[in-house]
Amino acid sequence: DHIALDQIAGVTGDHWITGNAAATYQFSGSGKNIATILAASTAELKIKAQDCVLPNVSLSEASPLRMENFSGDLLFADGRFQLKQGSFTAPEGRYEISGTVSLNKSLSLKLVGGHGPGYSINGTLAEPRFAASKSRIARVSLQP
Repeated sequence: DHIALDQIAGVTGDHWITGNAAATYQFSGSGKNIATILAASTAELKIKAQDCVLPNVSLSEASPLRMENFSGDLLFADGRFQLKQGSFTAPEGRYEISGTVSLNKSLSLKLVGGHGPGYSINGTLAEPRFAASKSRIARVSLQP
C-alpha cells in the first residue's frame, strides 16, 4: 500500500518528512496496553519511497535534503527501529544509511556516500545534529 509520509510525520508531532512510500511488513506482538505491546513486539519492514523532502536536514547550505528515492529494511525490537541496508539518491549523490531511531525519536545514524564526507546523525527527528566523519569510508557499487 502507498503511504503519504507527511501524514505519518504529523502523527509523531514533528513534520520531519514529506513524500510517498510503499511498505511490506511482518508484525508480532501482544499486550494489554500500548506500552506492553511495544515492549514485547517485533516487526520487519521493507520500505521504498520517492520524492521525499526532509525539511530539518541539509547536506548542502542551500536547501533541505531531497531524496529522489529511498529503499531500506527496518527492524523493530526493544523499543527502537534499526535501519539496515538503507540507501537513497539525492541531488548530492547516492548514500547508504544505517543506525537506529528510538520511540522517543532519538537518532543514532551513519550516512556514507555522495560527493562529500560521511556523517553521523544524532539528536532527534525534529532537531537532528550532523557531524562530518573524520575519515570517509569508501563504498563500491557495481552498476549493470
